[in-house]
Order: sequence, then C-alpha cells, then structure tokens
Amino acid sequence: MESERISISDRLKPSMRPIPRRGGGFIPVLLALALAAVPGYSFGSDGPSISLSKAYRLALENNEDIQIAREGLNQGHLLMKEALTVLIPRLTANAGTSKQYFTDGTSAGSKNWGLTLEQTLFAGGRTWIARKGAQYTLKSAEYGLAFARQSVLMGVVSGFYDTLTVGRLVRLKEDAVERLKEQLRSAKARFDVGDAPKTDVLSARAGLSGAKVDLVQARKGLIMARRRLENLIGAPLPKSVQVPPGVGIPEKSLAELKDMARLQRADLLQGRELIKVSEQQAKLTAGGRRPSVKLSGSFTRYDENAPFVPEKTVSLKLDWPFFQGGLVGLQAEEAYSKTRQEKERYGRMVKADLLAVENALRDLEAFRAQDDLVRSTLDDAKETFRLERLQFDLGGAVSLDVLRAQDKLAEAENAVAAQQYEMGRARALLLYSIGALDLGAFGFK
Repeated sequence: MESERISISDRLKPSMRPIPRRGGGFIPVLLALALAAVPGYSFGSDGPSISLSKAYRLALENNEDIQIAREGLNQGHLLMKEALTVLIPRLTANAGTSKQYFTDGTSAGSKNWGLTLEQTLFAGGRTWIARKGAQYTLKSAEYGLAFARQSVLMGVVSGFYDTLTVGRLVRLKEDAVERLKEQLRSAKARFDVGDAPKTDVLSARAGLSGAKVDLVQARKGLIMARRRLENLIGAPLPKSVQVPPGVGIPEKSLAELKDMARLQRADLLQGRELIKVSEQQAKLTAGGRRPSVKLSGSFTRYDENAPFVPEKTVSLKLDWPFFQGGLVGLQAEEAYSKTRQEKERYGRMVKADLLAVENALRDLEAFRAQDDLVRSTLDDAKETFRLERLQFDLGGAVSLDVLRAQDKLAEAENAVAAQQYEMGRARALLLYSIGALDLGAFGFK
C-alpha cells in the first residue's frame, strides 16, 4: 500500500470493469490483468503527485498556526532579554530652558543641559523572579511550537487519507454508473426481443439515475477534501497524492500509553510551563511591597543666569512602598487566582488528552478487528463473481447477474482499501495522542 499512488483519473481494476459480452473481448481483459501484475504499473497514475513529507514542509512554511507559534517563541526570547534590562545602567540626557516674569515687569531666563546615570542595586528579588518567569515562558513557547507542528502533521496525514478515500469512492461511483449503463442496455435489448418485462428497463433506469446522483455527491466530497488539504498546506494541490507510509506504534498497554502521553505530549508540557509562568507572575506581583535601592548620578550644565545651582549630584535612593491602600494585596490575590485557574485548566487538559489516547487505541483495535471481516467479504465477493462469470460463460446466467456480482466485488475492494486508509490514520492518531508523531515515524529524515 505504501507505494500506491491514487489520482482522480485512476481507473478501477480489471475485475471491476463492465463484463464483455459472451463470445469475445477476453483478450483485452487478460492483457489488463497481465499489466496489473507488473510491479510499479498503476492504471491512470500518470501526472504530478505530492508526498507526505513535501506537503508537511509546505505546511510549515505557510500554515497560520505554525506562524503564530513561531511568533510566540520570538516573544519568549524578547521577554528573556526584557527581564534583564533592569540590571543595565540607564543613561538619560536632558535639556531645558525657563523664563521667569516678576511683578515689577522684569524677567530672567536660564538654559541647561545634562546627563543622568542610574543603576538599580537591589529590586527586592523581582528581577530574578521576572527572569525565571521569562524562562518558563520561553520553554512554554517551544512546546507550543512543537505541538503546532505535530497538529499540522496530523492534519496533513488526515487530509491525505480523506482525499484518497473519497477519490476511491468517486472512481467506484464512476464505474457503478458505467455498469448501470450496461445493465440498462442489456435490459432494453432483452425487452426488445420479449425476454424481459418493461419493469426491468424502468428499474435499471432508476438505478442509473440514483448512481449519477451519488457520483455528483462523491465528486463534491472530493473537491472539498482537496480544498481542506490545500488550505492546510497553503499551496495548490497536485493532481494526486501519495499514500502515506505506514507507521509503527509501541505495543504497550493503555496505562503505559497514558504515562507516555503525560511525559511527552507537547501541549501537556506547555500546560505545566504555563502554570510555572503564572506562579512567577503572582510572586512578582506580591513583590510590589519589597524595597528597592538605586544609585544615581547627574551632571547638569547651566548658563550664567543660574550661578548657585549645583552641576553635579550623586544620590543613593531607597524606595519602600510598604502601604499603597491595599492595591498590591488585591493584585497579588488576583494573580494567585489566575494561577489556580491555570492549574484547573491543565487538569482538564490532562483528562481530555488521556481520554483521546484511550479513544485512539480503541479505534485502532476496532479497525484491526474489522480487517479480517472486510477481507473475508472481499474473498466471498471474488468467488461469487467467479461463479457468476462461469455460469454466464456456460449460458446459465444473464449479464445482469454478472454485473450485480461485479458491483459487489467493486464495493468489497473499495471497503478493503478504505479499511487500510482508516487503519493508517488510526495508527498515526495514536502516535499523535501520545506525543510521538513526527516525520521520523513515517521513515523520513
């Protein structure tokens, strides 16, 4: 399945095509069967296609969620730098002019310019609290970007399987229309010679109309599946998509898989970092009561009209906001409330993610259980088709019986292919649910 390519223009296997009438037409069928047995030969698979790795790279370049996560990482780096700026001396330039008017009508003016250098010596520990909070924020942004990448990859994988599944359904409906046309032609021919009632013609015509309606709906579904995938990768989709390679999954119990999710799911890791960020923010807010010490020096040059003003000043300043009308306390309580809220949000996230792990495992187990059933149905349909074809060749059956058997065979073959696609999606989803989905899981570097 890994090397198969599916495009809209692919035709179904020879066993799913309309049966040639008795007395001729077997050579083309045998030739088609021989071509299908040639390695690498695929009916209608010509034209450009796109691989999973290429689609994922396009999504990383163009997807909005990835861009948002990257900006969050950039903001984390900036916040780290911002937290340390309080330790850097601050140099301020100033200049001014003033004019005074007296009651006797006289006036005097002066001009000045100068520099002020200020250095924070102690900030009550708030600098290091802010720096640690910035570190947690940066780590959170890194996990956010990792989770965005995994989510986009899972979306691309799901989009590939959706396009492949609906593409096969379109081809199934197209061939069903062709077979129903053959049924209608056969019913009309038998009616003309008096071998069948008119109800057979009417039934075949109604079946053909219904098949055409189904084909229109299937084509609409294919257009929308391709559109969703195009929106995800941010680029036009080629004619066909390649079947994603299979992925291996860890053979572990549900409890072990849940433990893996707790340890490596990027969104859970991000949630834990966000709790730390909230705790540091609460500490920083509560530190508003702590004193700070600043050392400053200034030099100011005045003109001759202000001869008694000092030019140089050195000061050591202590600020201790021990009472601010309860504002700091209220802000601190609000910050701690946000911390508790973040913890509750994380707890809800853990429950949802662990439930997703169990759901993904149950889905995969269900698809595995169905695998033998759909393959058994395909074997039965092949045998029924073979027997109907043999009866037709011996004159014991009419072409309508063979065409009906061919319908069942086509549906069974489509069910097997859809089953494989769904199982591939379920395996990828299980890896995603435990935080282990990446291109390496598909064999790409």
